[in-house]
Amino acid sequence: ETLERQISTASSLRNSLSLLASALGDRVRMGDLSVTPQVANGSVATASSPVGATGSGTYSLEVLSLATTQTLASPPLASSTTAVGAGTLTFRFGETTGTGFTEDASREAVTVDIASGATLTDVANAINGKKAGVTAYVAQTSEGAQLVIKGPEGAKNGFIVEAAGDEGLAALAWNPSDGGDPARLLAASADAQFRLDGLAMSSPSNTTGTVAPGLTLKLTGTNVGAPTTISFSSPVANISSAMQDLVSVLNELAGDLRAATDPMSGDLSRDPGARALKR
Repeated sequence: ETLERQISTASSLRNSLSLLASALGDRVRMGDLSVTPQVANGSVATASSPVGATGSGTYSLEVLSLATTQTLASPPLASSTTAVGAGTLTFRFGETTGTGFTEDASREAVTVDIASGATLTDVANAINGKKAGVTAYVAQTSEGAQLVIKGPEGAKNGFIVEAAGDEGLAALAWNPSDGGDPARLLAASADAQFRLDGLAMSSPSNTTGTVAPGLTLKLTGTNVGAPTTISFSSPVANISSAMQDLVSVLNELAGDLRAATDPMSGDLSRDPGARALKR
């Protein structure tokens, strides 16, 4: 029982110190004691600093356009439970427009198997189950049930659909270079376009990489012709309160140590490690 009490007390002290170190570290790295970037026009973007990186100074940001995903719709069917046939759907990726397609030869095509008797809902589930970056759902429109397929953000993430199998499945195929109906392309994929300090930049995603020392962006809107300012906040005003918090926690830990090393009642009164920690 004595040993269990000693282990419990030592563990409690160790956990308290570990939590203090972790909380203080997080507060310095990512909390109110860190230098954090702020975007004056919050509707355009949010800014952050990669872990371990810091930035300084000010920047101007003008977002010309956001990264978009290709959105493709199938011809309308009677309902989501209408059978479309069996076979395969193959997705090839690259740059797509309403009239042409340039394949990205570095990317492998994705083939989705469609079972016999599959409905439009089954096709959507099969595409989603592949988890290849292309997602699908069935929309009930005024014209009927339509399969909607979306790709990832970025100009090179456009796609075409090839079909092999039953005639019903062939209706889901789409390739603008082979006469695919351009009306089925609801939105084309594109990179985000923006200017930082007047310098033209682009990103395949609305979440950019590091665009300047200690600065990454998540683009959320456009501000063509009205650049906003990015600045780095100073943590100086928060240091005083942080030191007060630190002193309070250290005093609490000191009290726990005094109790643990009390010569008469402390469970760790004879433990050299606890006495050294107290000193």
